[in-house]
Amino acid sequence: IEEDELEASSYKPVQGRVFFPKFSNKGVRLIQVDSMLKPESNYALKRDVLVGLDLGHFRFLSQVFSKATGKDLKGISSYIRLKNEKLAQTEGEFAVICSLMASLREISFNRKLVVWGEVDISGDVSADNFDSEKIKQVQAFCERENAVLITGDDLTPINQTDFDWRKIKNLSQLESELTSIAS
Repeated sequence: IEEDELEASSYKPVQGRVFFPKFSNKGVRLIQVDSMLKPESNYALKRDVLVGLDLGHFRFLSQVFSKATGKDLKGISSYIRLKNEKLAQTEGEFAVICSLMASLREISFNRKLVVWGEVDISGDVSADNFDSEKIKQVQAFCERENAVLITGDDLTPINQTDFDWRKIKNLSQLESELTSIAS
């Protein structure tokens, strides 16, 4: 949809659901991120309902999202929930942004979408300093669950992968990758 097509009266919200890996001494588990965006006919009706994410952090991520993708969230109510988790530091930020993009563009997935990486203020996506043990754990999980994995393009697989692994450099590439995964 184009920005001017986001009419509040005709828009049917689509849930953006993605997952990001969280590591502990017990291994890896996936944290579910759900978002739903809804354009408002009156800007005064705009509200943000956030569970597991504080308002300041959400506003920061909204600015990174808008600057990197050219897609403004003004006049759009945001509903975001991190299931059984609170977003800490930078982990999960890429997942929140990906979930927002999927909801905004009405993209739904028939498989789990695992998003792993860090987004800097300019919208560049990187793997940062992921160690080989974490990479092995995420690869094994994605292979077992038939999940799609999106990471920064600087992450190298530990072994030959038998699952759908997409790599992107920045958020401007995100929409086309999400669309191709949903197709």
